[in-house]
Amino acid sequence: MRRQRKLRLTPSWLPVIRDHLVEDGRRRAALAKTGGLLPVDELVDSMYGELDGLEAASLWWVNSDMCKVVEAQFRSGELPEPPEYPTTNGFVVYEDGVSCITNLGTMLVNAVAWEATAGRIGLRLYTSDPDTVRRTVLDKRLPICPMDVEVVPTALGVVLDVTMALMREPRVSAVKPCVWRTERDGPRPVSMERQSAKVKMIVLRPGPRSQSSEWAPRSRRRCEYRYFVRGFWRNQAYGPAHSKRRRQWVAPFVRGPEDGPLVIKEAVSVWTHQ
Repeated sequence: MRRQRKLRLTPSWLPVIRDHLVEDGRRRAALAKTGGLLPVDELVDSMYGELDGLEAASLWWVNSDMCKVVEAQFRSGELPEPPEYPTTNGFVVYEDGVSCITNLGTMLVNAVAWEATAGRIGLRLYTSDPDTVRRTVLDKRLPICPMDVEVVPTALGVVLDVTMALMREPRVSAVKPCVWRTERDGPRPVSMERQSAKVKMIVLRPGPRSQSSEWAPRSRRRCEYRYFVRGFWRNQAYGPAHSKRRRQWVAPFVRGPEDGPLVIKEAVSVWTHQ
């Protein structure tokens, strides 16, 4: 019997991976119900409802540079207001993954499915961990599988909030349609000609080409990399004689030459006693 080749975990293949996850989930739910493992009808309905939401979900891919920026903003502790999510159902893949602690131990979360209903965000986590994938799915072509966590870590919900917030920051990110790239996605089958366009890429916005030249007169040398300036909250003065204060979000941004690599520097918080 010929061994089935795993699907590539790349943005262009994401629509196919999503469809396979839905089909595999329905097969597993049907087998569990037949075997008496899901005796409660409400639980069965919940599983099928979740899969219906995944089938209709918008598809997002966070590239490697944006993963670093999201992590840097999250670790700074300065978190923007929770944003409105772009769709009721969505499925987002983090190219570098997000490491988090769960009841299964420290796991790499590669993707998150969300459902926004009645002011609440429900999350389902997915991992590419080989052992977990092998134990969980029936479809051995799948590169990721749902994680059976008892409680979704709060931090992961915050990471998703930060992702959605930074997606709306024009000086940080850009949302672009996915384009098939042979070196990344492999040869394109005829059936995939329109599939990749369903995926929205959240990428780091390049700086203006003239940006690096602005620094040349001061430093006499060109900055060789891009760096991320984290967003933060400050007490903004306003009103008569600036006598009042209000909490104001200062948006993050990226500086540096367009073609330079992204360098994330560690942020150090200093606490002083006055």
